[in-house]
Amino acid sequence: MRHPCPDLPPRRVAGNRRSGQHGFVHRNFGAGGRGGRPHRRTRPIRVPPRCRGAFQRRCMRRHVPCPLQGGSPARSLIQNLLLSRPNSQPRDPTGGRTDDSSIRLMPSLAKLKNSLVQRLIRDPVGMGRPLPKDVLDQEYRSGHWDHFEGPEETPRNLVLAGLVAERFELPSILDVGCGSGRLALIYQDHPFAHYIGVDVSSEGLGKARSRGLSRVEFLEADFESWRPNCAFDAIIFNESIGYARDPAETLRTFSAFLNPNGSFFVSHFQSGNHLALWRRIERTCGVQLATSVASNGGKVWDIRVLSPHPASRI
Repeated sequence: MRHPCPDLPPRRVAGNRRSGQHGFVHRNFGAGGRGGRPHRRTRPIRVPPRCRGAFQRRCMRRHVPCPLQGGSPARSLIQNLLLSRPNSQPRDPTGGRTDDSSIRLMPSLAKLKNSLVQRLIRDPVGMGRPLPKDVLDQEYRSGHWDHFEGPEETPRNLVLAGLVAERFELPSILDVGCGSGRLALIYQDHPFAHYIGVDVSSEGLGKARSRGLSRVEFLEADFESWRPNCAFDAIIFNESIGYARDPAETLRTFSAFLNPNGSFFVSHFQSGNHLALWRRIERTCGVQLATSVASNGGKVWDIRVLSPHPASRI
């Protein structure tokens, strides 16, 4: 009888043959497995403890129940989601296609899978949480992000504008993820050469352009793929670096468009994986200045002035 893990020699494990526990697995546990047609008598497969993990993963890849696994159905569902291929149609244990009701559940299962991958894999290493354009437009359209215009958000914008004005007399500024142009409005009190704001949301840019600001240009583009055609003294990520897939890689890419004495000015709200995100960023950038701004409502924003490491410049 073939061993489930051929690269490891079989080893007898003490256990109960009838129940299939403690190392024994019934061969006819599913019609979709290798057991073929069910046998009249139980034919156990001996699975050594050291290769039970490989055996369980093989069962999940074939979408058949694993008799070793046990536990709750939710755990089985999560493991199957994490090991299944993206955009693939699930199969039932008999090897056939699922019914229409199961297919209709696939968007929800895909969303659950993405959420688990984000929380368990991407968040701990400081990766961002990108949002599609239609979601961003809906946030502005519904008024959910109107609080960015309120007094609670004003202090951090004043600090950002003051830091840029303190370092440069007449700076050229790139505002990446400018949104509705609140920071550009506040910076009108300071001298600057030119100001470019970039955002993927047409709803947010509509509000920004309605302000009628002089010497300010707003462009609709996705900063993940868009690249400027000139260099800047200050490149600002005002509550937008957290929407980059890889914040450190995004800063490394935009470092090619900083003037020799230019700097990044980054504001990020203290929430979620903000500590891991800063640790990831500091692999490619040095911290020139770090401060925090707190509101009366208890919200806290981290603001840092960064310069790219020479080795990380493109």
